[in-house]
Order: sequence, then C-alpha cells, then structure tokens
Amino acid sequence: MHLHKCFFTLLLILFAGQQSFAQQNSDFTLHADPQNPTAQLIKERIIEIQHGINNPGSWKDFTLTGKHPATGLLNSLADKHNIQSLRVPDNVQLLNRKDGSYEVRELFVKTAPANAFSHKELILHFNWRGQLIGTKLGDPIHNYQLALDRNIWTTPDQSRIIKNYIRRYQTALTNGNSAAIDSLLAADALIIKGNIARYRHDEQQGPYFQYRRVSKQRYIDIINQSAKKPKIHFEQFRSYQHPKVKDVYVITFKQSWETPSYSDKGYAVIVLDFRGKNPKVGMKSWQSYAYEVGNLENNTPYINNLAAAPLSTPYQPSDKLNNLQPYTHKDNSPEKGFFKKNRKFLLISAGASAAISLGTVLLTGGGESELPDPPGRPTMQ
Repeated sequence: MHLHKCFFTLLLILFAGQQSFAQQNSDFTLHADPQNPTAQLIKERIIEIQHGINNPGSWKDFTLTGKHPATGLLNSLADKHNIQSLRVPDNVQLLNRKDGSYEVRELFVKTAPANAFSHKELILHFNWRGQLIGTKLGDPIHNYQLALDRNIWTTPDQSRIIKNYIRRYQTALTNGNSAAIDSLLAADALIIKGNIARYRHDEQQGPYFQYRRVSKQRYIDIINQSAKKPKIHFEQFRSYQHPKVKDVYVITFKQSWETPSYSDKGYAVIVLDFRGKNPKVGMKSWQSYAYEVGNLENNTPYINNLAAAPLSTPYQPSDKLNNLQPYTHKDNSPEKGFFKKNRKFLLISAGASAAISLGTVLLTGGGESELPDPPGRPTMQ
C-alpha cells in the first residue's frame, strides 16, 4: 500500500501541468450575439471537439453531432500533427466573417513533439447553420497568446523602440492617415475588430460586443469613413518576446476610443514583426475583456528573465543592440504559495520517498499488505 501511495503522489505531481492544460472547460463564455441561435450550436460543437481530443478513449476518428463536412478534415489534422490535448480559455470570440460564416480562434492544442511550454492555435470555421466546414492550425506569429502565456518581457531598451512604433500607429489612427496605416500594416495582416453592436434591454448585462475579422483594405476603409477624428488613448503598455518566432514581439495595452457618436473602452493586442526591412503590424485585435497572462510561465528566474533578442530598426542595426543587459522581471503579483516556492524540493523529496519505499518493499516483502506473497521477487536493475 505504501508503494502505491508514493508512486501515485509522484505521478500526480509530475503530470499536474499536462492535466491542467487539457482540463475540460465547458463553462467558457462564447462572446456572440445573444439572439443568434447558431452561437449555442457552435459552443456545443467546441465542447464535443474538446472532449474528443482530451479523452483518449474517443480520440481517434471522433464524430460530432449532426452533419459536418469538415469532421474528416479535423481528424486528419489531428493525426497529421499528433494533436494530444486542447485548451479552451474562459473567453472565446465568435468572429463574424464577410460571407456570413463564423470563425473561432483562441483554441490551443499541444502537438508532439511540442514541450510543456508551447502550444499552437486551432482555428475552426462554421457556416450559418453551425456546421463545421473547415479547420486548420494558425500562423505561429498570430498566436500571441503563447507569448502572454510564457510572460517573457522585453528589455527596457527594446520596449522603448516598440512603444515608438505603437505611438506612430496611434497617431495615424487619430489623424485618419490611411497612407500611414497602410505602410504600418503587413499585407496579410490579421485584423479582428471589436465594437459595441447594441445595448441590451437589461443594463446590468451591459452592451453586446460584436467581433469581426476584416481585411486590411476593409479596415482602412472603415477608418476613412469616420466623419469625425476619434480621440484615442493608449495606456498600460506591456511588450513580450514571441517564444517561437525570432524578431517578433507582442504588445498589449488598454485602449479608449471616443467620437461624438460612439465610444468604448477595451484591450488591444498588436503583433509587431521586425524580420523585414521595416517593422510591420502582423496582427491587431481588440476585445472588451483583459488578456490572460502567465498560463505557461516558467518560474525559474534564470530562464524566465533572459533578455529578448535585440530589435532591428532601419536606423539602428541589430549588432549595436547586442550589449543590452538582461531585464529583471519584477512581479508585483501576490507572493507565490508554498508549493511554487518549493517545487523542486517537493519533486526531489517525492522521488526519494518513492525510491525508498520501493527498496523497502523489495527487501521486506511489503510489510502489512493483505495480498499473498508473490512467487518470486523482481530483479532490481
């Protein structure tokens, strides 16, 4: 009995991180029009997909309720990339597309040989009936959530360079300068636009926010169609190094937007790509709720506080920034609990306890166990 308890405790500790990633989340909020009946159908399909991926008993060739043209495509994608688990965050957006269909992003899967500190974005495409008609894995640079999960900050010098480009973007929006916006956005930029679609009758529930995926040109047209120049305010900047793509950085900030006829406050994220000659905005998204940070944070200081790769600008080559000093991440969150502080010690202690118990059983026969003695003893290797 002692042997079983020790091994069970050790396995529980070692696999806690993997199990927490794949934990079933059926209570997530799908941000969509409350009067849209398709939204509930899509949420039910997401729950089924999550269960099918995270449940080993029904993993291979799982099916969905109803007719879905892309069920085979989803299974093929899972097999090809060896998808092993799916994490659904607490908040998921139902994106409206131009053709009347819907897109769901922000679903994160672990694939082999991905390690414990990585994931990829799964994208689902539904028609107006709520049927799955397409699926794929997202572009790595669009997976800004991985940078937020890892929570690796840029250095102060890098942050200043990044903030200057964000201020240029803010100024272009405020002045309605479509030429400047066009030059800052990448040709294939992913843009998710959020806004208040209407207010509910119940004021306690607040307004209904609509989220749309728009093209670069459509985004510029919306800016040009604005009759009045908006008052835009950015604050609470935080910039992160993208863990998977060199010279790509993720910036989050709080944004307020106000015109004589419309106003809102929310949170924005920008993916800034320094890999080309001129930095480009590869993605821009807005939402009404704050971003989740630190889900895959490595609390080991000598790993988490390494300086990010130096930025390159047209005016300052990257080799001149190679001497930047590592930035110490000062976390103002409440003090970590006993388990996090002593995680290494607990793991070593649990392993030692299991080894001692195993040795005791092998030498003594297990003490007070009610099971009959085995015919022979295994050889210790």
